[in-house]
Order: sequence, then C-alpha cells, then structure tokens
Amino acid sequence: MLYAVASIRYGLEVHGNVILPRIDKRSSVETIWLKPLTSSTTTMAPQTMKAIKNTEQGKAEIQEVPVPTLLDDYCLVKVRAVALNPTDWKHVDFLAVPGHTVGCDFAGIVEEVGSKVTKDFKKGDRIAGFAHGVSSRNREHGAFGEFCLAKGDLWMKVPDNVTDEEAATLGVGISTVGQGLYQSLGLPLPGSGQKAGFPILIYGGSTATGSLAIQYAVLSGCDVITTCSERNFPFVKSLGASAAFDYKDQDVAKKIREHTKDQLAYAFDCISEKDSAKICSEAMGSKGGKVSFLLPVKPTRDDVKSAVTMAYTMMGEQFNMGPREFPANLQDLEFGKEFWALSTKLVTSKQISVHPPQVGKDGLKGVFDGLQQLKEGKVSGQKLVYRVDETPYLDITRQQYIAMSRRAFVTPLRLATQTANRNGQWICRRCLATQAQATADFPEATSTVDIQSEAVVPPAVPDNLLRESWMTRPAIEQTSRSQGGAKNAPLYNGYNHPDLQPQERLNKITGTVQGLGNYETELILATPVGHSIPPQLLQHLSDESAQLLPVEEQEIRERLGSASRSSTGVVVSAGKMDRTVKVRLVGKKWNQKLKKDFDTHTDHLVHDPNNSLLAGDVVVIDRMKCSKKVNHIVRKLHAPFGRPAHTRPPIPTPEQRLANWKKERFAKNQRRTLRRAAARGDEKAIAELRALGLDPGAGVEGGKGRDEGLQNGVGQQRTPSKGAILGSQGQKLPEGVLPGGEQAVGKIDQRAKHNKEMAMKLDAKAENNLLEAKEKAEELEKKGVSADPLSGTTLERGRLD
Repeated sequence: MLYAVASIRYGLEVHGNVILPRIDKRSSVETIWLKPLTSSTTTMAPQTMKAIKNTEQGKAEIQEVPVPTLLDDYCLVKVRAVALNPTDWKHVDFLAVPGHTVGCDFAGIVEEVGSKVTKDFKKGDRIAGFAHGVSSRNREHGAFGEFCLAKGDLWMKVPDNVTDEEAATLGVGISTVGQGLYQSLGLPLPGSGQKAGFPILIYGGSTATGSLAIQYAVLSGCDVITTCSERNFPFVKSLGASAAFDYKDQDVAKKIREHTKDQLAYAFDCISEKDSAKICSEAMGSKGGKVSFLLPVKPTRDDVKSAVTMAYTMMGEQFNMGPREFPANLQDLEFGKEFWALSTKLVTSKQISVHPPQVGKDGLKGVFDGLQQLKEGKVSGQKLVYRVDETPYLDITRQQYIAMSRRAFVTPLRLATQTANRNGQWICRRCLATQAQATADFPEATSTVDIQSEAVVPPAVPDNLLRESWMTRPAIEQTSRSQGGAKNAPLYNGYNHPDLQPQERLNKITGTVQGLGNYETELILATPVGHSIPPQLLQHLSDESAQLLPVEEQEIRERLGSASRSSTGVVVSAGKMDRTVKVRLVGKKWNQKLKKDFDTHTDHLVHDPNNSLLAGDVVVIDRMKCSKKVNHIVRKLHAPFGRPAHTRPPIPTPEQRLANWKKERFAKNQRRTLRRAAARGDEKAIAELRALGLDPGAGVEGGKGRDEGLQNGVGQQRTPSKGAILGSQGQKLPEGVLPGGEQAVGKIDQRAKHNKEMAMKLDAKAENNLLEAKEKAEELEKKGVSADPLSGTTLERGRLD
C-alpha cells in the first residue's frame, strides 16, 4: 500500500498520485490524516516543476513551470544538487532575460536520453556537469530547477566515491580549467607522457576553479605558484602548490617574480578583474608571457599576451552574451568530450579532489541568499551547494505554517478506529509512523493500467518514504514514542520553528564512509586470505560475486549451502549506540486458548557499520554474528524515512563486507610479520611499525603471532632505534638470549607451560581426594558401616535398605 503527502492545507486536494491531508474539525483535537494511495490515483511522471526564473533585470523568483522538453542531443536530468558560481548572479543582474532559467552547475539522475546522444548515458545514471543558465538560445536551459537539460555527449558519470554535493561543484570548474590551461596556454594533458617543467601562476588558487587548476597543472608537470588569502595557504599547498602568496600584499607581483627567478611565462587568472590582471602581468618574467583570463580584461604589459576562456562554447552551440554573438565552435565541443572523459578517470581514481562544498539550507529557496553572499564576496575556500529536494513548499505561507505547527503538529493525536480491511480507510500519522512496516511492500508494487488511456503505468515508487511530509515529522516523532523509558532524539531541533534543520545523531557521524570500489573489491575477493573465513560472509554473497573467489573458498561456500532467510523490519532506535541500531520485526502469534492470532514483535540489535540508518527506516536484515549481542547485519535500506538514501553513508554490500574482512586480515598478517622482524632487530621493520603508529618494542602480542616474539625479562631493555636486547650492564646479547642466560620463551609457549602446570595440579588434587575418601571408608569400616568410597553411599552392617 502506497502513502504520500505533499503539503499541509486546509481541506483535501488530489494532485496526481498525491493525496493532500486535511484537518479534522469534528473533534477538539485537530488531527491530520493521510489516505492510502490506490491504483486509481497513480499517474505518469510530473509535467511541472519548480525552477528559478528571471523576471526582470536584477530579479529572479521560484516559479511553477513545465518540465523542459527533451532535445535530441540532450539528456533530461532530475536535479539533486546545484552549486553557485559568480556567473550566476552576474547573469541575473546584468544579462537577465525574463522567463529564462538561472544556474549552471548541477548533479542529478538521468531521466531520459535523447536519440542523438552518443555517450553511454542511460536512465538512472548519476551525472554531473553544467547547463547554460539564462541562455539566449533556449529559455529552458538552466540548472536551478527540479529538472534540467544536460548536453548528452559531455559531462561526467559520477563515480561512487563522490557525493551529489561534491559532484555539483565540478561542472563549470572542470570546463574552465580545460579551456584555460590546455586550449589557451597549451599545457600537456595529464597522462600524455609529457611534462611541462616550467612554473605557472594560478591567481585565485582557493576558488573552486583555482583549486582544480592547481591539481591539473601539477599533474601536467608544472611548478605551481598561487595567490590567495593567507588563511588558505595550507589548503592550496595541500593541493600541490609549491608556493603561495597573499594577493593583498602590495609587493606580491615582485615577490612572485623573485621566487620564479624572472622565469614566469604562464598564468591562469581565476578572478579576472583589473587588479588581478595587473598582478599577473607584473609577475611575468622580463621576456613576457601569456595569461588566460575568464573575463575580457587586458594585461598591463605589451609583451604579455592574453586569451579569454568562455566555458559555454564547449557545448558547440551559438549563443549571445549581451550584444555580442558567439558562433558555434565544434572544435571546443570535441575538446570538451575528450577532456571530460579524461577528467572522469582522474576524479574516479582520486587524482583530482573536489573543491570543499558548503551545503546550504532550504534548497532552491536558499540559492538567493547564496547568490547574495557571492555578490558581496563573503565566500572563500568553499563552494556553495544546495539540495533541490530540501526546497520548502511554496503553496503555504510562513504565517500559515507557524500557526498550524503550534496548533496541530504539536498536539498529541488520537488513534483512528481501525478494521481488518484498510482499503480506502483514513490512516492517521501515528499509525503511519508506528506501523511503517506496511510500506515495506511498495518497491515491489506492480504496474497499473490507466483507465482513461488504457496505458500501462509504472508503479509510483517514491525514493524516500514521506519525503513530502517534512513538516509533519516532528509530530510523528512526538506521538510515536513509547510512554516509558528514555525518549528518542528528535530529528529536528524545534517543533514550532519555521525553518526546520536536521539535528546531528548522538553518535556524531564525522564523514561519509564510502565503500571499496568495484575494482578493488573484485581484486581482494579473488585473493586467498589463508585463514578460515566466517561462514556467513561467504553465504550472503551473490552467485556472480562468488565466482571471483579462489577455488578453495568457492568449495567452502558450496558446502555451507544457502544463507538464512532475510527479514524485513523497522528501525525503532538509532543514534544511541555507535554502529548499532535496534530493528523491530513484526509478526503474528497464535493463542491456543483463544484460538486467534495476536500481533507480536521481536527486537534485534543490528550492525550498522557506517551509521547509515535513522529511526523509522524499513530495512532488510540478515543473520550474522558480529559481537556477543549483535547477531544481524543490514542487507539493504528498503524504505528510508526522514532523509533520502543517497544523502547518507552507504550500507556495505556482502561483497564489501567480505572484502573489508579480508583487507583487515591482510593488514593484520603484515603487522605480525613486522613485529616478528622487529623482535629480531630488523631496523626496516621497526621503522615501518613506527610509521604505522605502533610500538616496535612491544613484540608479538598474545594471540597475534607465534613464539618468535620476545618477552621482557628481568634487566631486559630494548633500544627503540635498534631493537636489540641489552643486559643489566648495557652489553648487547645474542639474538634469542635473555640477560639471565636462558633462552627467550614466546607467550604461546608460556601459556602451554602454564596449562600443563595447572593440569598437573588438578591431577594431584584428584589423587589426594581419592586417598582421603579411602581413609574415610576404612574408618567407617572399623565402626561397622559399609561405604563405597566412590559413590559416597553408606550401609549399616546387617541391614539392607
């Protein structure tokens, strides 16, 4: 059964496959209800969207507009995140075209692919790039909306190790760097086998484009010098810059010229203003050089040539920039295809890192505040990014929301009277929250048939349960708690606050933990580990992944048979324990006396290694012992609640779990080998142990190696630098000899010796007990009482009991 809600209004309205809630006026307690969706309300994909449109010079607003029409050489993309560039506010203020969509950088999901697209994009792919915002060619071009058009033969298929927020920062930056460094200045491309070997100045190295330019120039073999604020010096040097200078210094050009020994001939100006052009020109060597600008500014020296980069030409289409016309440039289009293919490989292999994103709030609504910050120069060292799905609904005013939040959303709700048949019945928010397992069936919903058109309609499967009910979540959190015990941490800071903000979990996620890449996972799976593998790690693998295993491990998996059946449940507690959540499995229990079934549930502690789950999530779990009390793992996130799945740390797949286990085992074996070598005085092993942050004098610890490890004896010392054993007088002793002259004994031998001694003591005690029993039996025999020394039974002489 499907549930959805779009916004909170007075009264009930139906929009496509969404039933809007209503407020029940019949009771003193105002209750908001949700109705289950049926096949009669299931419709096709949305025909309209929200987007930021220019209205006049210097003004833009969010409007409800049609979804862009797909062009033959474009892809239609459902936008997840957008990033801001200075060109965005400049287009709004100076080049505004009423009715045209604003924005360039985006990251999202491919919805449709044009017929003339040659790149291997398909529906469902994550891609990132940029659109020509406020384009004179097409008013539907622009990224700041729920959907956008993306040039099909360009852009990047986002790798798994990059989030949507990070990918959104790359579009304009990579295109500008490609044109500025390689088309304008002629640097050798990374991986071409050629190295530049000369210095280059990247002016504005802490900007989004500048940080990418530093990394690309380093890969091309340049000695990179850059300018930025003094507080960003560590950041730009971490990217590969050999020297950084404060652009506010009046003598910065002179210092750069002295640093480069009057040899600087190339510069890339990522600011491209009058002052930056002057500094770049004066920093050039006495023989002159060439500067690549982003805007049409001129150098201050005649012997310095200049070139202007215009990233929009990479699309190979004609456009106007104010009164100036730019013809279609197919050469730039072909270069763009090659350079984006190269950049995809560099980002996937982590040779290029993204500029740090600063994620703002309120989605498209927050973009206006971000543009103002860019305009006022308040952004430095970061790139502003906004998630489109966090845009508040525009059909409700701030005053209406505050009023309703104080009246209806905080008041405890009544339970509806429920019957066995729920078809068409109204379900309240409390039931929807506490019985979320009913939604576990919606991803497998079958297609329906539209009665009017008789066309097959795909199932309307939301990517996040109750995504649209972000305003009702506080009430769900409040009314679904148990009456006793500690209360769950609320998802939002305040029930009445109009701008609800996500609250950090108690276990404080420090960062997104990305799983092993596919190539690395396959490589590790195919390598034998040399140890017994936990059987359930092998059982949960798919048949395709099992074929990658060594032959011995495949045979073990075949002998083990299939894994236990997976179960579907609801997370009822998250954030209270690190990497562990509590999942409730709901079922039926037969009462023999009353002859009927009753609802019952079982709670399990489940391992959540990346802290990915939130209370209310519907998950599929498998049985696997992880610790003394945690005996289950998460197989997949079935229906997320509160936050979309793609914004959370990923849940490891069975293949990644086994690869991680093998990776840890390999590292453990390496540490054992190093400890053994260090115990023998190997200086290289001691240095490697110190590099790993381990104590080289600890030897092989118990349970982590064989008896090669040396134990500390009386008067024994170990010099940290050499690892040699010294006697009480400081003399160096032979290997394996303790100061007393005895041979060194490993901990395993010590444990065996201890066990042998304990066994001897127990045997001696048993013999003493037997002797005492025989002596007691003799004494009883003298008294006329028969006794069995083993059983302890006694019989008086002459009497049979």
